[in-house]
Amino acid sequence: DLVVGLEPIDWVQQLARRSVLQGVYFVLGCTQAALDRLTTSFAEKRLLAIAATHDTLLQDLDRLRQAIYGISPTAPYHYQLQLRGQAIALMGRAVQAVLITQGGRASLTANPAYRLQGEASIFATSGQTLDILAAALGAIVGAPLSQVD
Repeated sequence: DLVVGLEPIDWVQQLARRSVLQGVYFVLGCTQAALDRLTTSFAEKRLLAIAATHDTLLQDLDRLRQAIYGISPTAPYHYQLQLRGQAIALMGRAVQAVLITQGGRASLTANPAYRLQGEASIFATSGQTLDILAAALGAIVGAPLSQVD
C-alpha cells in the first residue's frame, strides 16, 4: 500500500480554524452589490426610507470592512468567527432590503434581486462549519460572542 500523507487526527478542524475568514470577501461583495441595487431603487422610487436603509447598511458595512481588512493574522479565533457571522447577517439584511424594495418583481429570474438572493444563500453557507453556523445565527439574533461557543 502507498501512503500519501499522514496528518493529525484533527487536521481538518485545525485547517477550518485557520481559514474562518477565507469566504468572507464574497459575503462583503454580495453586500455591496445589494447596496448598489438599493441605490438604483432609490433613484427609481425616490423614497427616503430606501436612502435611510442604504445609509445605515453602508455604515455597518464600512465598519465591518475596516475590522476585517485590518485584522491581524493572529487575531483570536472567536473574534474572527464574530466578524464572519456579522458579515453573513449584514449580507442577509442588505439582500432582504433589496427584495422588499423590488416587491413582487424580485421573484422574477431576470430581476437582479433574484440573483442576489441566490448568491447570498451560497455565500452564507459556503465553507460553513458548526462554529461559523453558530456565529452567523448569533449575529442574526444579536447574541453576544460569549453565547456563540
